[in-house]
Amino acid sequence: MARPSKYSQQIARTICQQISEGKSLREICKDERIPHRSTVMNWCKDNRDFHDQYARARELGADWYEDKIIEAVDEITPQNANASNVKISTLFKLMALRNPKKYSEKQRIDHSSSDGSMSNSKNVIVTFKDPPKYKEDDE
Repeated sequence: MARPSKYSQQIARTICQQISEGKSLREICKDERIPHRSTVMNWCKDNRDFHDQYARARELGADWYEDKIIEAVDEITPQNANASNVKISTLFKLMALRNPKKYSEKQRIDHSSSDGSMSNSKNVIVTFKDPPKYKEDDE
C-alpha cells in the first residue's frame, strides 16, 4: 500500500494530535498510513491552515516536555544524577525549540521609568546556563 500524499484533514488532525503529545514528526511518519515527512513539510508550506495547526501542536507539545522534565526531576537519585541531568537538559532544549516564546532561554527585559513610561527602555538578553553537574562524594 502506498503512503498517502494528498492532503487530508483527518490525517492532519492525527499528525497534530501526536505532535501535541510530544511525538516527533519522524516518529509519526514511520506509520505507513501517514505521509512521508517531506510530504507533511510540503503541506505546512502550501496549506496555511495546516501550517497554523502544526505550529500550535508543536507549542502544545512543549508542555508535554515540561511534564517529562518534572517527572525526571522527581526520579533523580545520587546513582542516576548525571544521566538525569543530561535528560533534563535535552528535554529543556527540545521544549524551548517547540515553543520558544514560552520556554526560550533568552528573555527580553524592559526597564520602565518610575512614571511607567518606556522612554528609557533597554533590551537586555539574559542567558541561563545549564545547572552544574552532580558530583558524587569521593569516599
